[in-house]
Amino acid sequence: MWESWTPVPVSMTEVGTATYYGRFRVVGAQCFFQITITAGTSTASTAGLTYFPLPLAAKGYAAMANAYNATGNTPLDVCAMAIANSRVYPPTWAATGDVIKIAGWFEV
Repeated sequence: MWESWTPVPVSMTEVGTATYYGRFRVVGAQCFFQITITAGTSTASTAGLTYFPLPLAAKGYAAMANAYNATGNTPLDVCAMAIANSRVYPPTWAATGDVIKIAGWFEV
């Protein structure tokens, strides 16, 4: 069963008030998560600077996440996963009013 959570971005550039929706599901020792970013007017991300704390503390050595433009149905890039501090760092995207989604997994 999926659980809701409100992801709170750090260093996301926003024009207008963006909304953030997240959900996650633990299966065995893996947590699967999804984040939806809906721009007020626009959002922009800077790789290595913008991040979202994960919904649970991450463990292990590896994790994976991808970001895509859900409005244009186009991939953006792979996200960086920081296991040591339980964060997902999305790739850079220029200011856009499009809906952006991030989906991935990590060990718990």
